[in-house]
Parts: sequence; structure tokens; C-alpha cells
Amino acid sequence: MRYINLAVCFLGVVVSAQKCTEKRFPYLMSTFADAKPETTGGIWYRYRSLDASRKPVTNVRVNVTLIGPTTTPLTNDPAQAYWTTTAYKADDGKCHADYYMAMYSNSGRKVGYGLSSVDDSLIHPQNYALIYTDNKELSIEYGCFKKNNKDVVASTCDQPVIHVDTRIKPEDLTAQKQADFDKLIDVMFSLNCIKATDIPKVEYKPESFCDFTPAPDCTTRMVKGLAEITVKPNAKKVTAATNSKCKWPLVIPGEKKHEPKKVVGLWHLYRKLYPGEQDTINQVYNVTDIGLGELPLSAIAAQWQWLQYSKYYDEKDTACSSGFWMGAVGANGAQIGFDVTNTGEPMPVLNNMNGLYYDNDFALDYGCVVPNTKTGVCEKPFVYVSTRTRPTKLKQADRDKFDKIIDGFFNKYGCSVKDVPLIKFIDSKPACEFAEPTACIAKAVEGLKRATLV
Repeated sequence: MRYINLAVCFLGVVVSAQKCTEKRFPYLMSTFADAKPETTGGIWYRYRSLDASRKPVTNVRVNVTLIGPTTTPLTNDPAQAYWTTTAYKADDGKCHADYYMAMYSNSGRKVGYGLSSVDDSLIHPQNYALIYTDNKELSIEYGCFKKNNKDVVASTCDQPVIHVDTRIKPEDLTAQKQADFDKLIDVMFSLNCIKATDIPKVEYKPESFCDFTPAPDCTTRMVKGLAEITVKPNAKKVTAATNSKCKWPLVIPGEKKHEPKKVVGLWHLYRKLYPGEQDTINQVYNVTDIGLGELPLSAIAAQWQWLQYSKYYDEKDTACSSGFWMGAVGANGAQIGFDVTNTGEPMPVLNNMNGLYYDNDFALDYGCVVPNTKTGVCEKPFVYVSTRTRPTKLKQADRDKFDKIIDGFFNKYGCSVKDVPLIKFIDSKPACEFAEPTACIAKAVEGLKRATLV
């Protein structure tokens, strides 16, 4: 491509514009650095929209509901948890609604999932880069729902999605204001030779808007779960009960050549640190592969997987407690997904960990549930140490080997294997059966199957 550099100043934003001749939709785009997610709540009107996955729709309104402060998966960037209801009229003339829940970071990343209003299931990971906002009346976001896997070098997108939203009602959006918006769109996409005219305007017919219909049952549960894991200003902190020298880090990078498919199958929890949760007994979990995917907002290959676990909470218990996890497990060891309570309530974007070490019989995972970004210390770490072999059957040589590996990762932070309690296994207790997934969980798994890249 041939470019001519142009210095452009628009609405106080200086951008290096490029004049070129070849239009290109990238897989990823840089974000706008001055995002203020807490200002986005309320009603927005879609001005322009490009989405090859669906037919054009009219009279599009978006209602953004802020849930609370949180942090982004694995990177622990400050963010807002939020969910949106998008109401519109389809080509059948009927009103419809889509739902989306996500973490929106101060750096402009939106990591989340779309939910189907048709069958009330999770339908697709939807991750966006906010490429411009004035935090008042205009927002431009870019996402890619289908990467061009043949274009390895340029990393382009086969199914781009662009949303240009404004606070201004359609009847109040003057020709001059539209021209101003279009100039800014041209500048923000100039590196990719994309113009405002390449992004269709949303038509607003002279009729009433569709109502924001209540979300279906499973979607409502997902949002409820998301609210439960936001940072509560007056919440009592639960810190790790470890030695005073131990400073758990916010992030420990995962192993560089992780093979998610090797994780499939049955595991026994050997050691666990999760402050605030009572000790468990005979905890086991089984990993099932769903299909090929990618980690959010990255080009890192991943496998969609789901996990069933069961455990006793007390030696006197006669019934097991069960639950589920589902998400993407990357080739870099990163695991981003949903935890699910024993009652089947989905808890989105929780238990995001990095796989630090895996071999045929041993796995070590680490995550931070409550980060303190000011001190750089994790106030509530999450450490999982698992083995294929039932712990009561482990030889001492294996125990020594595993403990040495754990110390190798944690000693640099003043922590050791002594800070990660052993899980009790009692051979005389009946084996736990894995519970069947609830209707909502089954729908979410089916949705992920539809979202795989193969």
C-alpha cells in the first residue's frame, strides 16, 4: 500500500492519518487510551453499524447498565462490569433484543459474551476495542468475530463488526454533526483505508422505538452472577493466610507451550489455596474439550473446554457438592472463563488463571481473585495443584517432586509449598458422581460449540 502522512487535529485529538488505496479490516485494533467506562451508562443510539453476520436492522437503541467496578481477566486492569440490551426492528418488522455482558477496561478493551434472545444461550465471545470516545456523546468500537486464518502475516478479519454510537437522538442529529462524526471516523480508520461511508448508516423509521424487553432467565442469571463478583467498596477483605514474607503477585505468566488438549480427563486436587472457602475433601474434576477458539482480544490459539467438579465439604457429609467451569484455555496457559455455583448460577469471568506447569500427571495453576493494583500484591490468590493419581496413592518421591516444582514458582515471592494446604482424601468415603449440567449450563456449552472456529 502507498501512504501519504497527514497531521490531523480533530476535537482535541491529534491523529496521524494515512491516505491509501487498499481497504483492510484488521484482526485487532489499538484502543483509545482515555476511556472512562463509568460514564457509559444509559441510552445510546446507533449511528453507523457494520456487521456481516446479520441483516441490516433499523431503529437501534442500546441501553448500557453499569454493574460495578472490577478488573479484566488475567491482566487485572481496572474496569467496569456492565451489560447491554440492544433493541431494534428486524427485516420481519418485529421488535427484537440482543444482550451482551462484559468487562470494560480503562484502556478501552471490552471482553465479554453475547447472549441469544432466541434460545437464551451464550452465542459467541464478543470482544471489542474502543478506538474512540469523547466520554460524552460519541463512541466507536471495533471487533472481529471471524479471523482470516489464511492471512497469517497480515492478520486480517473476515467478519468485522463496527459500532458507532451516539447519545444524540436521531431527530436531533443535524447534518453538520453527522459530517463531524464522519470526519472523525475517516481519521480513526485511515490506517486501514476504511471510510465512514464503508460503515452503513442505521435507518430510523418514523415510528416508535422497540421497548427494552427483560432478559430471558439464563441471561438474567448470568448478569446476577456478574454482579456478585464486582468489587464492593465496603466489602470485608479476605486475605491469604500465609507467612508475612509471602507476597502473592497479581500475575504469574503461564507456560509458553501449553497444550490444552492434554488437560482433558480426570484430575484430583492435591493442594489448594483459595482464602474464604472452607476446606474440601475428595475434590476431583473432569475436563471435556468443546472445540477450537482463541483467547479474547488476541491471536493466541485456545481450546474451548468445560469442567465438572465434585467435592465434600465435611467428613460427615453424605452428599457431594458439584459445580462447573467453562471457558478458553490458551496455548500460553491462560484460562479465561465462567465459574458456576453449586445451584447452577453462572458466575461470569471468575477463576481466570494461568497454567504454570503441566506434565502427564501434575498440573499447577495460579490466578488472582482480589488484586490490589496499588501495592502490586494479590489479596486473594487462587492456587490449584492437581494430579492424575489419587493423592492417597502417590509415592513420596512424587510428592517431593511436585512440592519442589511448586517452590520453584513461588519462592521468588517469599511463598512456598507450605502456603498451599493439602487437600484431604478419605478412601472410605463413597466416590462423588459428577452432577448433570443445569439447563442454563447446557445451553452455554451448546453456545460455545457453535462459536468454535472449526
